[in-house]
Amino acid sequence: MSDEQSPYRSFVDQAIEHERNHDWSKAAGSYDKALKNSDQLKPLQAGELLEQKAYSSHKAAMQAENGDQFENRARGAIECYQKALQAYQGASEPETPGRKHRCNAMTAYLNYWLADNPADKKKFVDDAWTHTKASLNVFEAIGKSFDFAVTFDQLSYAAAFSYNYDGSSQGRENKLREALSYAEKSIRHLSGSDSYQMLARVHAKSTGLMVAIERDFASYRDKDKLDLEAWNHWVKARELSEEAALSEIPYMVVLQSWPSACSKDERFTLYLKGKELAEKINDRFILGCVLDGLAQRNF
Repeated sequence: MSDEQSPYRSFVDQAIEHERNHDWSKAAGSYDKALKNSDQLKPLQAGELLEQKAYSSHKAAMQAENGDQFENRARGAIECYQKALQAYQGASEPETPGRKHRCNAMTAYLNYWLADNPADKKKFVDDAWTHTKASLNVFEAIGKSFDFAVTFDQLSYAAAFSYNYDGSSQGRENKLREALSYAEKSIRHLSGSDSYQMLARVHAKSTGLMVAIERDFASYRDKDKLDLEAWNHWVKARELSEEAALSEIPYMVVLQSWPSACSKDERFTLYLKGKELAEKINDRFILGCVLDGLAQRNF
């Protein structure tokens, strides 16, 4: 039986289709079935499949109906990332260290969401960003451009949350500029590819990062230039995929950064569109951030 005809391949295809439909619990279930029907995978392949299941579980946690369901799904994602890490222990390919750092980054990021104590949350999200950077640096060094972009796309919120917990002005600026550098590299890696939704998300995140830098750290003569560049990133994101751009409104809310070219009335319209999207795809994180943004606008 060819790989295309195998139950394993069929379940992976099902998982990808569930991801397109934002049905993350079903995607995780299909990846689990693929794992159970694949007894000849190399360690790197097994680790990759476990990572995909873990990420789907993470996204499913953001669709949870209540706190208990969120915690169960998040802990399930952590367990799966740990299994992926174990699988990678047997791999020797050049990208293996980058994959390990990505698993550690996602584990720390999920623990950030589960922690109650602010000091613990800061530690976890700082660890997440440290491992993210290590992963990105590995992928850049060996020319794994798609892995680089995927890692930034999945873990860029670690930089935003770590920025918010940093009490040092220099530390805050460094995080923003590091994240923007990685975003710009991701855009170069993805340009010309068919991953237009990911590219749109990275353009949208670049908007938030540029405005945050312009607002707090740029020299007076550079402010207008940065704001215009940020607006151009937002326009490009919407041209590539309106839905993908709207899904990154939380990045602007977390960083409290919209380009000045985006009027208050336009922001209000975008928040309403973001709310509609969040309800459509059942994403509680997007919904919460959009409602936060609406509250900031109205009060």
